[in-house]
Amino acid sequence: MKRNRWGLAALTALVAIAAANGADAKVEDPNDLIQGRWYATEVIIFAREEPADPGPEALLREGGRSWPARTRAFAEPMPWRIAGLDPLTRACLEFPRLDLVSAATTPQLDATAPGDTAPPEPVALGPPPDIEPSLAPHPLLDLLQAAARQQVDWRRDSYRWLPGRTHVLNAQARRIGSVQGLNVIWHGRWMQPVPSRSKSEPLMLAVPATADHGRVSGTLAVTLGRFLHFNATLWLEEPDDGQDGLVPFMQLSEARTMRLEELHYLDHPRLGVLVRINRVPPSPALVRALRTWEASVNG
Repeated sequence: MKRNRWGLAALTALVAIAAANGADAKVEDPNDLIQGRWYATEVIIFAREEPADPGPEALLREGGRSWPARTRAFAEPMPWRIAGLDPLTRACLEFPRLDLVSAATTPQLDATAPGDTAPPEPVALGPPPDIEPSLAPHPLLDLLQAAARQQVDWRRDSYRWLPGRTHVLNAQARRIGSVQGLNVIWHGRWMQPVPSRSKSEPLMLAVPATADHGRVSGTLAVTLGRFLHFNATLWLEEPDDGQDGLVPFMQLSEARTMRLEELHYLDHPRLGVLVRINRVPPSPALVRALRTWEASVNG
């Protein structure tokens, strides 16, 4: 039997809660049944038009740009890039299928030919036997299954840019875009199991240049200690002035200690970042399964 480690993690949590609370079993936060601490981070990155006096911020030409060893990329919409493949190969990758040949078109062996034998008669398959002993329905089993499904769904959606309908900073993005001299470069939200401070996994960001701003690249990282910590390292490329063939850039490197649902602003002469972090809410199905189990335990 295949072990479900997410279900075992939830079961361990339930045993600990029951031991601590005695007969009055109650879980304050359904997320406690999920392995890891899951958060959604939303960022708005915007650029300012080049000021007449950039101040002390230096325009860099070399050095300064390095990628941390544990950097990871955001997940692509598809597991591979297929745009450059030939049409036949691309069709096979996009639509994998197994063609079934009907019995009417299957070539039959000629039993009269020398050395050939007749094909065996097909064997009728009956329904599989019942598995004994079977587990009776129980609220605890339903809760473990709901927690396991929640874990699978969150894993599937993590490290991806979430749909715009999930954004909570739309009003702030519109306000920034309406200010003369400011251009929103990127507005996105993603979810992930947030690692500890010692195991940071910065996520790569790359936004191509447009008529309003140069190319922006760098990393965004969220870690968890006593508080949440957000770190942004971004490089804004400037137009090449032809001095030495190197692309000049400015660097934003800022970190913030944050609490949930706080809005923080990272400042820079040419770049700005708004960031907010929320806990990922459990699904209604998990909440219902949890409350049903609590009711069954507490009678």
